[in-house]
Formats: sequence, structure tokens, C-alpha cells
Amino acid sequence: MNFPNLNLLLQHFDSLLTPVNSTHIAVAVSGGADSLALCVLLNEWAKLHELKLTAITIEHQLRPESAYEAQRVHQWLTDRGIHHETLIWDHAAITSNVQEKAREARYDLLIGYCKQHTIEHLWLGHHAHDQWETFFMRLSHASGLKGLAGMLPHSHRDGINIYRPFLNIDPEILKDYLIHQHQPWIDDPSNQMRKYERIRWRDQIEPLSQLGLSPMIIQFVCEKLSADDQALDWSANDWISQHVTFNDELKFIECDLNLKQLPISLIKRIALRLTSQVRGITITTANVRHNMESLIQKLTATEIKPFTFAGCYWMEHHNKMYVLREWLKCPHECITSTDMTYDHRFNLTPLPIGKTLEPVGKKYWPQIKPLVMGSSLPYQVFLSLPIVTEDDPVILQPAVEFYKISLI
Repeated sequence: MNFPNLNLLLQHFDSLLTPVNSTHIAVAVSGGADSLALCVLLNEWAKLHELKLTAITIEHQLRPESAYEAQRVHQWLTDRGIHHETLIWDHAAITSNVQEKAREARYDLLIGYCKQHTIEHLWLGHHAHDQWETFFMRLSHASGLKGLAGMLPHSHRDGINIYRPFLNIDPEILKDYLIHQHQPWIDDPSNQMRKYERIRWRDQIEPLSQLGLSPMIIQFVCEKLSADDQALDWSANDWISQHVTFNDELKFIECDLNLKQLPISLIKRIALRLTSQVRGITITTANVRHNMESLIQKLTATEIKPFTFAGCYWMEHHNKMYVLREWLKCPHECITSTDMTYDHRFNLTPLPIGKTLEPVGKKYWPQIKPLVMGSSLPYQVFLSLPIVTEDDPVILQPAVEFYKISLI
């Protein structure tokens, strides 16, 4: 392939993923120039390193021609000997936040496919202009450091490695490459619709570049912000490792009260990590943006009074801060299998099918209290534990008996 910018396009592949650590990779292909260029290049790279490549197209059903476009992509890639799959997004009519909902649906389908087929590495074709638009969109929404760091060349989502090798590549280079390869592409008409915020920002690339805010400059800024973001993450993790204890049986956290003396940026990061660990799911700033300032006020108060945040109950007890699951937010679930995961936290087995799983709460606390009389823990720790009840409801027994943990 005698293409003048080929080395520029390929330069990040080996640095992002060591081929010896993989046997099967996937690439998302919409049919646009960026994702098609990535797919064609990855195909050559995968053959060089004897890797299996699967290209995945999401047929979003948002435009009448989307099915035809997905079929065109399938034919193009099949002609090149590239294994291609089309996943269909089934959904009801969407009238608002179309691009955001479509983006999340694409990720869900892509990640789901990768997990189902034991593919650990997913490649995406985001380029320098995508990064530029993302930065200014987040800036206009008053994002913090993590948001302004933009998209990362390598990140993780639900256990899958995600790679974006083109974040410093101008999209015109990708189009030139496809022309050189005699490969057509599809221009998405939504890229011309100014009702979408991203498209309105795209119109500003040229005028702002003339003022010195070019995509290359913004990518350089994102890289520096990302380095600072990683430093704060390291500091947060270091503090947690020294001052936090997680009880893996009862799923609560005990940490030092000197948390309140840390810089606010660290308090926020630590709070999100503690909440995520107690909940068993990832809680991000985007999930709790409107509650962050209130959290800081409560955590830095002279006297910390009990409060709730992101589905967790925070309280001071015996000169320690406790982070517990908020029992009022725990689900009531019908037992449909002898093996179930309750509230993302407890793996329970064996369970009686047809009964109900619900939290102890204050309703059933009197029945549980005799079992924990010897515990020095605050009683709130036990309120989010699962129990099995009849429809009456009559308590059968604490679900902890099913997984042999100690209540004390």
C-alpha cells in the first residue's frame, strides 16, 4: 500500500494493543469514512499479526435508508474478506435526545456482542474533529477535568477494552486513504442537521481554528488534561488504599473522617469510588452532577449528619464514616431462579422459586435484631441485606443464610 500517510495512520495500533495479548478483535463500522478507513487498516494489521477481525454495524432504524446502508457496508466488507455482522437496534419512536440515545444503544449492542463472543478489544474510528466537538460540547456544559480530558485512546467499558487510534488524525486523511483504496463510503445526512448540538459545534471548527483553537491544539490540551486526571485518580486510589475498609460480606464501607480535610476534587472522586463499590455498579459524575455540591457541603461540615447520596446512606459512627446501601432504594424482586444476584451486590444460592427478595429495612428489623445483638456495627448496616418473604408477607429467613455469611 503506497499511501503517503499510511505510517501516520498505523502508528498507534501497536502501541495501543500488543498483538500477543489478543486473538480476536472487533471494530465498529457505521459506513462513514472514519470507521471504514479504520476497518480496512485493521484488516491488514490483523492479518499481519494473525488476529481474527469482526466488523460490526449497528442498524439503528432511525432513517428509512438505514437497512440499505447496512447491507452496502456488509457487501463492501465481505468483498474484502472481512467478517461482518449487523446488529439491529429495536426501539419505539424516539422524539428527543436522538443522538445521545442512539450512541448509548450502539455501545450497549457493541459491548454485548463482544461479551457474548469473548472479544476483549473493540476499536472505534473517532478522529480529531470528533475530539474537538466533544471538548467544546463539554466545555459549554461546564464539565470538570475528567470531562474536558475528552475521549481517551484506550479506555474500558463494562470489561471491554476500547481503542480510538485516530484522535489526532484529520478526517480528510481518512477520506484520502479510502479514495486511494478505491473504497466508497456513506455520508450520514444527520451530519448536516443543525438541530443537533454536535453539528452546530462542527460548524465552528474553521473559525475557531483561525483563532488558534484547532483540532490538533485541542487534542494536545486533552492529552495534558488527561495526564492531570490520571494523577488525581492515582491520589484518590492511594488514599482509599490507606484509609478505607470494604466489608465484602455485608457490602459496606468504613473510612477515616479525615476525608473531609482533603481537597474538594479528591473528595468528589473518592466519594464516587466508594459509592460505586457499595452499589456494585459504576457511578459517574454524569449520574449525580446535580447532587455533587450538596455532597461536598455535607461531607465537609463540622458535624456530619446522616444523608443519602447516589443510592447510598452516609453516616458517622464511632469516629468513622460509614457508606452503606440505601435500603429504601433496594429492589423487591420475585425469585425466578435458584441462583440470583440481588441489587448488583449479593450472589444468592439456593433460593426458593416463587418467593420474594427484598431488603430488611425497618419493617423487618425487629426479626433480624436478635441475630445481631453482639455486633458493634451500626444497625443501618443490616437494613439493606436481602431477606426472603412470602406474598403475605411473612418473613421466611434472612437471605444471608443462603450464602453462609456472618451477620455479626
